Amino acid sequence: MKAVVTTFLWIAASLAFVFPSPAGAQSDPKSRAPAPTANARPLEPGPRGKLSVVGRVDVGDVAPDFELSGTRGGPVAISRLRGDWVLLVFARRLAEFDDFSPVTSRLAEHGVRVFGITREGPSKLRTHSQRAAIPFELLADPTGDVSAIYGLNDAASAATRPGYVLIDRRGTVRLAVLGQSFAATQVAELVDFTIAN
Repeated sequence: MKAVVTTFLWIAASLAFVFPSPAGAQSDPKSRAPAPTANARPLEPGPRGKLSVVGRVDVGDVAPDFELSGTRGGPVAISRLRGDWVLLVFARRLAEFDDFSPVTSRLAEHGVRVFGITREGPSKLRTHSQRAAIPFELLADPTGDVSAIYGLNDAASAATRPGYVLIDRRGTVRLAVLGQSFAATQVAELVDFTIAN
């Protein structure tokens, strides 16, 4: 059922891009669906013949909303984090999140909440988070749909590509580093620079 809803929302967002609202129409920026970017592509077959969601975010886009299971007991939705700066850290392997533990307090000084996203299931994320004492919440994206919407799903290998997306207090993407991996200290410097400017 969730896949059907996700597919419907993607098609509806695509139609909104093709048929924009009338000139002069006003909308509440907190309630509108994210507009597809110029880089958005339609659904395409994945490696197992299923339709895959494909997207991408760019600086200035409204961050696509999602809800994923977290390591702290409940679901996390981006829309409920408005008012905070949010750094989404996408990673292929759980060990990649360990490097962010030392910089989390530095980011928190700027009011940035860090969330790690990978294709592992919630129980494996909880176990790793406790064992490695990860100070931020990890989110389970086992289908890869959220990673795909953000342009970071490698459908051929069923893995999440590395990337970093910084979302401001209004829900707008302010930094998008897609498909590249950097040291956590470098990412923290990019975040510092972005917030300061």
